[in-house]
Amino acid sequence: MPKTDASNWSNVPDARADKLPPSIPEALHQRNDMKHGLKLAGMIAAIALHLPAHADEKLDMLKKVNIDGCMSVIQIDKDAPKDPKLAKPYCTCVYETHFNNFTKPELNSMFLGTPAPPNMDKNVQIRLQAAIKECRKKIGA
Repeated sequence: MPKTDASNWSNVPDARADKLPPSIPEALHQRNDMKHGLKLAGMIAAIALHLPAHADEKLDMLKKVNIDGCMSVIQIDKDAPKDPKLAKPYCTCVYETHFNNFTKPELNSMFLGTPAPPNMDKNVQIRLQAAIKECRKKIGA
């Protein structure tokens, strides 16, 4: 194994920026611009996530995920209708009803990270049970 002293480093090029080939300082400058561009894009994304239109899109996605989840466990859901033809109307009714009854402070808590209103979890569960009951009657299950 070679010794590690100053004589072994004589053929290593100096890494100072003024000694680098012209393309490397330019690449470093572009990388710095990209870093600032990513920061700006992140700030724009954060602002965009707080806009009402985006909250509506998130709510629609949340409804869809819950409807799909409901349909995937419909056979083991004790409250769900057992007729497979009623699965989609039932699940859609339950989660459309449920999420349409969220209050503005609850939606802000979910999508904007504001503090949750008092008893939010309890109130959400009560409204979910009410939606289940209402939708069972509505579809005749």
